[in-house]
Amino acid sequence: MHRKLAILAAALLLLTGCQRGNAALQSALDLRASLNSAGGCSYRAEITAQYPDADRKFSGSCRFKTDGGAEMTLTEPATIAGITASVTKDGANVSFEDTAVAFGSLAEGNLAPMAIPYVLGSSWAGAYIASAGTEDGSVHVVYEKGYGDGQLRIDTWLSAADGEPELAEITYDGQKTASVRLSEFSLD
Repeated sequence: MHRKLAILAAALLLLTGCQRGNAALQSALDLRASLNSAGGCSYRAEITAQYPDADRKFSGSCRFKTDGGAEMTLTEPATIAGITASVTKDGANVSFEDTAVAFGSLAEGNLAPMAIPYVLGSSWAGAYIASAGTEDGSVHVVYEKGYGDGQLRIDTWLSAADGEPELAEITYDGQKTASVRLSEFSLD
């Protein structure tokens, strides 16, 4: 009798865990559906690119379009404000007047810092969802983008209240290469 109760209790625990996991996965799928339906999103991003010698911090206004492109206009630090980068799956363009920015590539050449808005948006819109669960009151979704040696892992924390992205981390080969704090998120 005790064994049957233990098995029943374990089954209930597993089912309860699956329900929470399903709610987290549903939040990721809802973001994906809303993003694809709207055709894109805009947000402000505070980015920390992590290099072996030092971290580089910058902020910008970002826009992602589900038809294949993203744009970021830097706002901080003031010395590089106004530089705009547009990125598509086929290439990138950086425009500026008399200021240049020298951010080296990350993730062994698999990620350019100015391409981060494209990587985030394209992950939310269609990359493989490896896992989803709840963590510290947020929904934690893990996306995998690319394959083999070029694969990036994009961890994104969604607000439990509205399902909007609040924080993201991009990891390559087990090493965090960038973290992004998002604000003012809106669907286009």
